[in-house]
Amino acid sequence: MIVTKIEVQKKNKKRFSLYSDDVYLFGVSEDTLVHFNIQKGRDYADSELQEIQNYETLIQCLAQAYRYLARRAHLEAELVRKLRAKTFEKDIIALAISQLKTKNYLDDRAFIRQYISDEIRFKRNGPLLIYKKLLQKGAAREDIDELLGPSYPEAEQLKNARILYAKKASTSAKPEAQKIYAYLQQKGFSWDIIRQCAENAN
Repeated sequence: MIVTKIEVQKKNKKRFSLYSDDVYLFGVSEDTLVHFNIQKGRDYADSELQEIQNYETLIQCLAQAYRYLARRAHLEAELVRKLRAKTFEKDIIALAISQLKTKNYLDDRAFIRQYISDEIRFKRNGPLLIYKKLLQKGAAREDIDELLGPSYPEAEQLKNARILYAKKASTSAKPEAQKIYAYLQQKGFSWDIIRQCAENAN
């Protein structure tokens, strides 16, 4: 199939529309145009056009992934879910994920370490809640098991639980112990930590 016309798109000067005998084929980015040295008047086999389209789709998938990663770090699983929601095919996503890993834009273990640190420092959540939230995001169970324990020793759990206990107790003139215990459970603390916290408060 001969590409008879290459036209700059009106809404995006860095994208180009390809035509054959005035029939629109598909659009490509400047990157794709240069990568394949696409030229007017050249005859392309169907397999070549398919390769160009696949490359263009990969470029679009990567661009979307970079937009997500620019907002915040992501686990591989949650980034894959978001890209699938944008209707990219699995094989294209796999290629994009591979490139992102090679360039160190994706690192699940680094994400987990930072997430645990933020949950402990800023939200004072207990390990059970942190574990649950990481699983929901798509973190591997074995990575959580390996990283969470050493990052959150019992002494620090007790410290955070006591801070939350005191804060919750101060919001009521007659704080109900059972409600405070339930609150600490919701925040992800074990009954042993809650018991030690209660004993210290009494």
